[in-house]
Parts: sequence; structure tokens; C-alpha cells
Amino acid sequence: MAVRTFDVYTYGGGDLLWEVFNAAAAYMGGGDYLTLIRLFGVLALFWVVVELGVRKTLNWHWFAMFALLYLVFFVPKTNVRIHDRLHPASNRVVANVPFGMAAPAWLFSFLGTEITQALEALFSVPGDLRYDKHGMVFGSRMLAELREARFEDPLLRRNLFEYMRQCVFWNVAYGFYSYRDLYYSQDLLNLVFSTTRNSGIRGMFYDTGNGRAFKTCAQAAAALRPAIQKEVRDRLIPEWAARLFGHETNDPLAQKAMLLSALPAGFAFFTGAAQGA
Repeated sequence: MAVRTFDVYTYGGGDLLWEVFNAAAAYMGGGDYLTLIRLFGVLALFWVVVELGVRKTLNWHWFAMFALLYLVFFVPKTNVRIHDRLHPASNRVVANVPFGMAAPAWLFSFLGTEITQALEALFSVPGDLRYDKHGMVFGSRMLAELREARFEDPLLRRNLFEYMRQCVFWNVAYGFYSYRDLYYSQDLLNLVFSTTRNSGIRGMFYDTGNGRAFKTCAQAAAALRPAIQKEVRDRLIPEWAARLFGHETNDPLAQKAMLLSALPAGFAFFTGAAQGA
């Protein structure tokens, strides 16, 4: 007779489920488990005999219930096929899993994955933010990582602070742009570091690492912009990618590609929702 196979779906827990089902199959197929079952069977039969002798009633329900549960839920052995939607490499098959363990796992995981897919289809979540692709609240975690980003280069931080104090503040004061422009800008880098929106007279003392030199705001913007882009490209993006996708792949290039694919959709989805609200 062919062995029934149950499909169990998970989002990131494939390795854990494989260990759990393997442990259950190994234990329930061992001698200790069979000895324990025999012991409970003897105790159930003993209780029936005691009640028959003391109360003069044949209360066979205890023994019948034990035998029924054992024969239905623990004797039949099945295969469990684990489907990890987030980590396909964890997809495996575990043999000799008791029916009483495999069937409920299949039922609840099937209902959970169907409800998840239906809700995401109903609310039109972008593909890169779907629960069945990167896990729970991935978009929120991604934006939280962005909010916690900090420049670590001391020269860049010092020059950026001075630029904000000596150039951006006065650009707002003199009407080059407004606080509203800064708040609602879709391209803050181009707005703040535009050479055409910066004074060619006002300036700041720019720290070159070998001393401080005076630069106009337009010159400082031209120097800071590539420095910021380099810091983001060479340090921040690889770090974000490793934190967000390190559990999916160990390849830094693949992690970076996944982040750059998910970032625009996530940012557009959440900022668009906020603006719409």
C-alpha cells in the first residue's frame, strides 16, 4: 500500500520542522516508545479490571479509547514533504511520521498559507514585500534599517554637519528652497546638494583630512555628493543587504541585488501609503 504524503508549508522554519519531524519519527520508531505504549496499554487494561472488581461494572471505554487513538493516530506512518516558501533549499521529505502528527501539521499550514496568499492578493502588496517571499513585515523591517543608518566616516559626518549648518539653513532662509520642499522632496539628494541651488559666495570650512579649506556652498555640495554616494554604495548597502538577506544567501552580490530590487517597491509602497493617508 502506498504511503500517504502530507505537504507542510512554512515561511522560514523549514530546518526546524525537519528536525522536529525527524525527531518524532526516530523516537516513535524506537524501542523505548513501543515500551511506553505497552505500559500505558497495560495500565488501561488494569484500570478496567480494577473497576470490574470494585464497582462490578465493565467500564471498557478507557481501554477502547486508548486503543482507538493509538491505532488511528500513531500506528499509520506517513511522509511529510516540507515546503519552505522563504528558503527553498530547506525543502525536504521526512519519512515514517505518525499520521496524528502529520495530518494536523498539513491542515493548519495549508489553511495558513491559503489565508496569507488571499489577504496579500486582496490588499495588493508589492511582490518584494509579500510575506511568502521574505517573511513577516519585511517592508517595515527594511525601512527600519534605513532609519537607523548612520555615516561612520568621521570626515564625512563633520563636513555634512557643517554643510547643513552653514549652507542648508541659509538656503532655506534666503528662499533657495523651503522646509516644505525638504519634507516632501522625492529626490532629497539632488535638492540639497544641487550646485545651482547653492550660493557661489557663502561657504564653509571643509575638512580635507589634512586641514580645513574654505569652499563655497556650491563647491562643498559638489564634493559632498560623491562622498555620500560612495559611503552608501560601499558600506551601507552591503551592510543592509547582509542584515536583511543574510539568512537567504551568503553571496554578497546576490544580497545586494535582492535589496536593490526590494528597496524601490518598499519605499514607494510605504511612502505612497503615508502620503495618501
